[in-house]
Amino acid sequence: MNSSNYSSELSVYFDPSPSTPTGLSISGSSGQSPTISWNSNLEPDINAYKVYRKRIGTDNDYVLRATVNAPGTSYTDNGITIGTGRFANYVYYKIKAEDISDQLSPFSNEVRTKHNIQIEQKILSEQIPSAYALHDNHPNSFNPTTSIRFDLSERSRVNMIIYDILGRTIKTLVLYTMEPGFHEIRWDGKDYRGDSVPSGMYIYRLEAKSLNTDEHFIQTRKMLMLR
Repeated sequence: MNSSNYSSELSVYFDPSPSTPTGLSISGSSGQSPTISWNSNLEPDINAYKVYRKRIGTDNDYVLRATVNAPGTSYTDNGITIGTGRFANYVYYKIKAEDISDQLSPFSNEVRTKHNIQIEQKILSEQIPSAYALHDNHPNSFNPTTSIRFDLSERSRVNMIIYDILGRTIKTLVLYTMEPGFHEIRWDGKDYRGDSVPSGMYIYRLEAKSLNTDEHFIQTRKMLMLR
């Protein structure tokens, strides 16, 4: 009985995830839109770069802003205007590389600039209130917008946040320094992504820290969205 020896070779192809993009930088002057630039990845199978953005006072975390097809190595964010005014907050950027197998690299380094934020805010009176206060929103219930009044007796660092009934952050309406006075701000019924929120009970919380004294004011109220 004859016996034969057989041999075979098994080839395994390992496709690693893309390496971390390098050299992320940001450029632009006040009044312009920021341009984010980076170095090309060395891998031959890079398909695109994912640009992520986080706006302080608006976004809870990084949000995918754009996809730039390779070999592109820059992105101009026309939704942001660089600024240094009274209502300027930081905006941050990171990127990831994506290969033809849809594998993503780790995040790149982080860059930031200040941008002008647009809010619908009014100063109702030039008089100075005697105490801090947060008032009922009007109208309540509402659809789709409502106005919130609050009083600042001193120049303060102000933080106003909308939460759902489970305590999850929906949107930050205010996060900057404000002068004393009677103020009003409008909420358009949208979350930090710009999506309309569903009907339900929501909580708004005002925190104001005086820049001149030890005064620290915190108050919450409820409001009802009915769509």
